[in-house]
Amino acid sequence: MGAIAGMFTDDEMKTVKEDLTREDYDKVKSQADSLPQRDITEQYAEIFKRVDETLIERERIAEEERRKVEEEYRRRRAELLAAWRVLNVPYWSQNGEGVKNGCEAAALLMALQYKGYLGGMNLRTYAEMMPKSDDPFAGFRGDIFGSAGDDAPFWIAPAPLAVFGRESSGNPNVVDIMGAGLDALDAEVAAGNPVVIYLTLGYVAPTAWRYGAPANLHVMLLTGYNSMTGVQRLTDPLTLNGKTYYDLPRSQVESILNATGNRAVVVR
Repeated sequence: MGAIAGMFTDDEMKTVKEDLTREDYDKVKSQADSLPQRDITEQYAEIFKRVDETLIERERIAEEERRKVEEEYRRRRAELLAAWRVLNVPYWSQNGEGVKNGCEAAALLMALQYKGYLGGMNLRTYAEMMPKSDDPFAGFRGDIFGSAGDDAPFWIAPAPLAVFGRESSGNPNVVDIMGAGLDALDAEVAAGNPVVIYLTLGYVAPTAWRYGAPANLHVMLLTGYNSMTGVQRLTDPLTLNGKTYYDLPRSQVESILNATGNRAVVVR
């Protein structure tokens, strides 16, 4: 039968084709088994047995390889998960609470409540408590509840924010760490300390500096990182499309952090 010979690469029918499938084999064997000449069927029985054994061995090897790939995938996934250091902070939404410019207040309150301070405090009340000033290096500049518009940014610098954090909570370990690099911030997170970090809205380059900060300034909380993938987790108080955090490339976060003056406040 030509179909039987077609399962081999050679005329002696010793080497089974590499691309022969179990389906192909079953089809040829079914044809042979249906022949009325039983002597022909018996003549090829040994050949079919060899082909079947070859396929069984190939299937065994393929299954073994599949298991290895699956195990490697599971191992790699476990390593990636283990490489995460994440602080599960409580969440406050600045826009959800009607505090349009309250990103600093929201980030600081999340950090303090994570560390066990101000448990009964709500964001709106906390924003009202924040010191106000025309000088952002003394207090919050602008309307914390209204739209900044063309007068952006409405903001408060790290130094007065840290003072407010200490005085409002009684936690003496709210510290302005302006100038610290991302490695230092990650070390704080690894120690269990969330970091209020000054970046930009939309995580883009800073623009139009006014009042000591870029107009597109936005403050959030650094709450995690992955040491294998180089991803940073940022808990963002500006809730957009239901998202409460973003995982961004380390290079992107570091670039914006450096460009905005390495401003940060750690809550220990």
